[in-house]
Formats: sequence, structure tokens, C-alpha cells
Amino acid sequence: AQVASREELVIRASQQIQNVMDLLKFSMNIPKDSAQWGIQFIPQQKPGFFETDFDEEEAIAEALVKQPLVRQALLGQEINEINRITAKNNQLPGLDFTATLGGVSPMADESYEMDNYSVGLEFEYPLQNRAARARYRQALARVDQGSISIEQARQRVIQSVRLTLRDIETARERIDITQSAVEYETAKLQAEKTRYDVGISTSF
Repeated sequence: AQVASREELVIRASQQIQNVMDLLKFSMNIPKDSAQWGIQFIPQQKPGFFETDFDEEEAIAEALVKQPLVRQALLGQEINEINRITAKNNQLPGLDFTATLGGVSPMADESYEMDNYSVGLEFEYPLQNRAARARYRQALARVDQGSISIEQARQRVIQSVRLTLRDIETARERIDITQSAVEYETAKLQAEKTRYDVGISTSF
């Protein structure tokens, strides 16, 4: 059963290698119907493993700054805040400056004389501006919802970073265990080969 399980792993690994080769050939624009498609890539170097330490707080802080999900939520909140200020200002009284000129007549020396002019201020105070108040309440609700969206986006990013770091740590532990198992089986095979060479063992 153990031998069959190992053979299954070898078959799966071989399939993954062929899939990666196909992707590499597609990237190199090798036509599938050409003779070059049958080329087998042979790595010149064995895969190396190195450990990298990750600071969780630093990774989360960087992700919160660069992740498009959070940036989009923050931009949307800026727009909501602008709309809130606009809606609030629309409830305030209005004060406009006005000026008019009239009755301009030419003089003999080509100058002009103004018969009359007026300047003034127009003050407007809405007594029952229900529509403006309703729009302001809606703007406030959108700001509150925007704050919730920002927090939700932050929590999703934090959770994603933590899951990724956990997966990296799990993969690192699996590599360590696999390397130990390979070293053990290699030593076991070498010992059995030595026994076979001296005639103590008859088969592997």
C-alpha cells in the first residue's frame, strides 16, 4: 500500500511537471503543432529552499496601504464626505451680491456717463426646505455606510494576510518534514544496499 501511494505521488508530480512545461511553451509562443512542442525541459539546477521571516504587523500595514479594495473604499468615502458637505451647505441661507448699470450715454469727448446704477445684496432663507434636509440625511447615511465598508475592507485584507502567512508557515513545516523523510529513506536505502553488497540482504 505504501509503494502504491508513493507511485501515485510520482504520477501526480509528473503530471504537474508536464503542465508547467506546456505553460512555459505557450509563454514562448511555440506552436503546438510544431516539432519544438515535443521538447522536454531539463532543469540544470536542483530547487533550493531558503527561509524568509515575515513580520505580520508590517505585512498587514503594507497590505492596508496597497490593497486596491481598501483604497477604493477610502476613495468612495471621500466622495461621500464631499456630498455630505454639499448637502449641508444647501440647507443654509443664501446671500448674493448683485450690481446693475443702466442709462449709459456717450459724451462729446467720447467718454460715457452712467445715468443710474444699483448694487445690493439678496438674502434667501428657506423656511421649510424638506428636500434639502432629506438629501442631507441621505448623505449622512452614505457616510456612515462608507465607514462600515472601510472597516469591512480592512478586516478582509487583514484576514487574507494572516491566512497567507499561515499557509507559508505550513508549507515550510511540510518541506522540513519531507526533507527529513527523504534523508531517512536515503540512509535506509544506502544501508540496505550495503547489506546486499556483503550478502546479508537478498533483495530491496
